[in-house]
Amino acid sequence: DGKWASFTLPDVASRYNMGQVLVNRTDDKWVIVLSGHDMVVVDKTGDKKKRLLVTSYFNNGQNEIYNRMNDVQCIAEDNDGAIWLGTSKGVAVYNNPGRIWDTDNFYAVQPSLDLNDGLYHPLLENETVTAIAVDGANRKWLGTKNSGVYLVSESGTEEILHFTTSNSPLFSDNIVSIAINQKNGEVFIGTEKGMISYMGEAIEGKSTYDSVYVYPNPVRETYDGPVTITNLIENSEVKITDIAGNLVFRTNSLGGQAVWDGKNLNGRRVKTGVYLVFCNDEVGEETHVTKLLFIN
Repeated sequence: DGKWASFTLPDVASRYNMGQVLVNRTDDKWVIVLSGHDMVVVDKTGDKKKRLLVTSYFNNGQNEIYNRMNDVQCIAEDNDGAIWLGTSKGVAVYNNPGRIWDTDNFYAVQPSLDLNDGLYHPLLENETVTAIAVDGANRKWLGTKNSGVYLVSESGTEEILHFTTSNSPLFSDNIVSIAINQKNGEVFIGTEKGMISYMGEAIEGKSTYDSVYVYPNPVRETYDGPVTITNLIENSEVKITDIAGNLVFRTNSLGGQAVWDGKNLNGRRVKTGVYLVFCNDEVGEETHVTKLLFIN
């Protein structure tokens, strides 16, 4: 309505510089306080404020560890409402952010990686994480100060991709920002030397199957790229069969999109013919079938 509103942050705003502000799905404001001074959280009314000293709990399989992670660099809310923080000591996650108002013992967790050495290790524990973006499959794209970009699984317990200047066209390994076009999956990466993009596979899911389509269709004999099934409900099960009902491919969508390499379960390119693409949501309430012509 064109009106201004202010949020007083005593003992913080007068002494420190504010960083990124995130307004989450419950309208709480999460404010980074720069230069190692943690966070301030303001509720949706503006009446309740809390200085959050970012501390994580981690169990490495042998010991319980509490880590101060006060040097917060960036923040993002994932598709489940969890708050992800990038810090100078890796990643901290608040899976139930609403509990900040109910308890003084409010700890983040650090996603753990199994490196097959008998211990679990915090995700990117030796990296300064400078940027976080969440794709349509709830996976996390993490930018770092010195080591390029990581794509990790929804929970952060699996590394999927790692791009650096040595294995990709990245202009620099110092990442300053990441943004994702959720309509087509394109990931835009800002570095200290310029911006570049990478075409990801995950897009935001739809609420129905009304606009599902497959491309290219038909798949001609000269084409050897991926076949994309798009505009799916999030995390759909996708099965492709020949016209006789023999299964040739099965997967779950990344957000609202699935990709097929045109090969059958034996790893061979499928024969010429009409193929049926079956889609259903996680609980089996919504289903859809479409056709694909494959020319070999």
